[in-house]
Amino acid sequence: MDIDRLDQINNVLTELVRIVGNTNAAVEELRADVAELKTDVTELKTNQQRLEKNQQILLENQRTLEEKYYDMSGQLDRLETKVDTIITVQNQQSEILDVLAARSIRQEAEIKTLKQVK
Repeated sequence: MDIDRLDQINNVLTELVRIVGNTNAAVEELRADVAELKTDVTELKTNQQRLEKNQQILLENQRTLEEKYYDMSGQLDRLETKVDTIITVQNQQSEILDVLAARSIRQEAEIKTLKQVK
């Protein structure tokens, strides 16, 4: 083989070694990027699980609040009924007091008249 041919092979080998070195560096950079991506994905999954757990808690709290709302709504209805009953009874008692007051006034007038007659 001649020297030019050996130089050419040597140059090709040198270029191949340089390319392999660059490729290895790129592969290592990609490996580091993939490792970072895996870490990010793991963190995202953890955050997603935390969010799902918090969402479940919020849904449970919402259900509890809805139940309490319906309970309070029923209690309010019963309270309104009781208040209406109290108002009705008070109105009846007020009418009775008016009747009794009128009777008392009439009776006092009659007593006064009887005293004057004597």
